[in-house]
Amino acid sequence: MGKKQIISVITFLLIIPLIHANTVLYLQLEVFKNDTVILKNLEVMVGRTSYHSEGNYKVQLLDDDKNIISEKSLDINFQIMTDPPQEINSSPVSMRFDYDPSIRYLKVFRNETEIFFKDINTCNNNTICEDLESYLSCPSDCSLNSTDGICIKDKDGICDPDCSEGADPDCVSAVCGDGICQESETYKSCPDDCEKPELCGNGICEADEN
Repeated sequence: MGKKQIISVITFLLIIPLIHANTVLYLQLEVFKNDTVILKNLEVMVGRTSYHSEGNYKVQLLDDDKNIISEKSLDINFQIMTDPPQEINSSPVSMRFDYDPSIRYLKVFRNETEIFFKDINTCNNNTICEDLESYLSCPSDCSLNSTDGICIKDKDGICDPDCSEGADPDCVSAVCGDGICQESETYKSCPDDCEKPELCGNGICEADEN
């Protein structure tokens, strides 16, 4: 195989994950032998769904009416395969489901017996970006410039505060005196770019106040 063919194959393999990337609901659970379940993490992110084989445990996602939106089975073995095998009390579980905005509840079963139930509302449409919400799960509450743990690197004219330096092309360094009041600038730090805010209640009748 020639050098150009090798490069083409590598490029194709790198592109495959991007083609199949989707908005997913990522769950991290800790499942215990005594049927206790702890939800360690839940977030909506860009990725690919995970596939799980048949097993004695089952995870369900349901809507407001308790209708099943998605379901995955998995096998949990409370042993470390050493020689000899060692018993453990709990097992970590990570799963990724296709995200559906109508998801409301999470259930976990062992052999058809429900052992865990939780309300996981990822969008309550109250105009406040809070709890499990992000721009991906609830754009009506979390705008692109909200601090929600999700970095949107698109060139859309909005600097996403969750992106690391240089990741979002819209996050340009503020230059005082360029006539643009950037997010990092204020009237106090750069009066040439930013207008003086109205301070109603400071005991001074300023411009535009009555």
